[in-house]
Amino acid sequence: MNKKGTGRNRPYATSTYFPLGKNFVCKKFNNTFKKTKIILKILDNSFNEIKDLEAFEFENNYISPNNKKNLVVIRDFFGYTVEGEKLFVGNTQKGFHFTIFDTNGNKLYEISRPYEKIPITSKHKQEEMKELLKTVGKTRYERSKKKYNYLYPEFFPAYSNFTVDENKIYVLTYPKIDGQKKMLVLDQKGNLLNSLMVPTREYNENFCIYKNKYYYIFDNNESEKWEIHVIKINDLGTGR
Repeated sequence: MNKKGTGRNRPYATSTYFPLGKNFVCKKFNNTFKKTKIILKILDNSFNEIKDLEAFEFENNYISPNNKKNLVVIRDFFGYTVEGEKLFVGNTQKGFHFTIFDTNGNKLYEISRPYEKIPITSKHKQEEMKELLKTVGKTRYERSKKKYNYLYPEFFPAYSNFTVDENKIYVLTYPKIDGQKKMLVLDQKGNLLNSLMVPTREYNENFCIYKNKYYYIFDNNESEKWEIHVIKINDLGTGR
């Protein structure tokens, strides 16, 4: 029998609670040595759990025969965003797929689009390692190579991130080309409206689109400062 305070009955770790109408939405994480399971949950305004919306599970691949830790560089995407009275959930384990819920967690509809499965080549891996070297510096890079086996899936996932603004879905896709990625612009039913090339930061693709402007973080190596850059969507080049 576990005693209070031993820490053996801890609840799942949770992400930030995000407002969804009169309710909230969050991710809950359950980690074991072999697997990580993420459950997307709806909570009421007292933070009582109402409903599980979707689950996402992957193997951790910690063990390696060469005494290094395995590190999966590119994983499937699982995330969400709220736009008005709708919750958009992206899950690339299902392909190029989104599920849209109302504020009570009732499923409204799904979006599933065909996409090209792009193999991850040795050239892609070399580019990833160049970006890692640029991001962390030579000393940390050499130390990380001794500590980790960098693992890659056979194919890139359907996309790497997304957001929703003013009734449009903006989806970042693979691969990265010269520091840029192709962004697909969809309507809320999943119909393609446009494709654009957008700059992305190495190993961190957090971005924001608000009122037809693309905001992203830029690492200025000359000034050694982080900068927020803003580009009008209409000024971005079309996808190739």
